[in-house]
Formats: sequence, structure tokens, C-alpha cells
Amino acid sequence: MGATVSPLFALVLIASFALHIARSAAMLRQYRAGLANVTGDEGRFAARWLTQALLAFALLWISWGGVLLWDWVSPLGYKGLMWLYLLIAAVALFLAIEGWRHANDPFPSWDTVFAADAGLAPSPRRDWAQQAEEWARQIETAGWATDPDLDLARLARLLGTNTSYLSRALNAGLGVNFSTFVNGLRCKAVMAALAAGDSRDVLTIALDAGFSSKASFNRAFLACTGTTPSAWRKRVSDPGHAA
Repeated sequence: MGATVSPLFALVLIASFALHIARSAAMLRQYRAGLANVTGDEGRFAARWLTQALLAFALLWISWGGVLLWDWVSPLGYKGLMWLYLLIAAVALFLAIEGWRHANDPFPSWDTVFAADAGLAPSPRRDWAQQAEEWARQIETAGWATDPDLDLARLARLLGTNTSYLSRALNAGLGVNFSTFVNGLRCKAVMAALAAGDSRDVLTIALDAGFSSKASFNRAFLACTGTTPSAWRKRVSDPGHAA
């Protein structure tokens, strides 16, 4: 990257970095939006570290592109470019560490997230509401929602169907996505335990019901009931408080 680097090369590099980051950000947003259709804890796989990686790339993009133009106008030399080399090394180290930390996380694949309804033709003869109710009763009776790693593919296998039909049943039959459905069953179990006077810590009850973390439980419980778990426990333990 000497003093002879052309501004054209610098501009092409800047543009390619910008396009890569923009496309990656769009795909990450799309992936996050689709997670609720295949997993009950989409927050667990929201890939915050990938967002941080994109921000690191953006910093590198701005710095690298700017330095290329600067070096063309006024050659910086090896010492002048040392901080850029250190920045590149830091970004690479960050990606390596974060990639290693999340390597074993069971992230749903892109194909899994977006294959549920792909290619499934309308089926006006099928009563999706009835089918969904039958499956919902079967799922609740079997207690499958208590599995914190339950996803659309696994539930479809347990029901003896495929992900396309299960997704269609939930969306068309019940009007909810997979996450809302499964977490609704888990919240129902937590509310029943609290109403029965279960004295255990609320988080312990939630984990037994299938939630994988406090954050996912609080988020789902608020969506289901419109209140916090502690406020709900107080309400059911002291009916007069609700008034």
C-alpha cells in the first residue's frame, strides 16, 4: 500500500466495503425477523455479536478507505500506517474470539428460518384452525414446550408432520408464529404454577416451563399478560390487590 496507490483503487475498496456491510446488515435484519417462526427464543439467536462484527467492519472500512486516500495525497510510510495494521489485527482478533465463543450455539440456519412456508401452495380444503387446535392440545398434553431447545423442525418431527404444514397451521389456524405459540404455553404453565401457590423462585418455575433465560421469560411474560412476573405473583396471591 505505498504512495503509488491510485485513488481509483481506494474508491473501489471503499465502495465494496460499503456494499458488503449494507448487504450483511440487511440479511441480519431479515434473519432476526424470521427467527420467531422457527424458535421460541429468538432473542437467544439475535446474533448481537454479528451486529458488533458489522460495526467493527464499518470502523475498519472508514479507517482503511480514508487512509488509502490520505496515503495517495500524502504518503504515510510504514510507520504512519502502523495504527491501521493494528486496527486490522484487532478486528481479526475480535472476530476470532467471538466466533469461537459462539461456535457451538445452535443457530438456526438461513434455509431453516425461511423454508417453513416456501413452496407451500394454498390448501383451501384443509381446516387449518382445526388442525392447529388438535396439534396444540397434543403439544400441551405431551409437555413438549418445556424443552428450552424446542424449535419448529423438532416439533414437526414430534408431531409426525413437516415444518411447512406446522408453520401454516400456527400462522393460518391460530394467527400466531412459532415463538408466540410456544412461549404462550410456557407462560400458561408459569401462571398456573403461581396460581397454585408454588413458592419457588419465579425464574426457577420459568426455567422448568421451558424458558432458557430470564430475559426471554420476562419478555414473553410481559407480552402474554401485560405485566411483570412479580406483579402477577402478587396479584394471584392477593386477589384484592388486583382491584
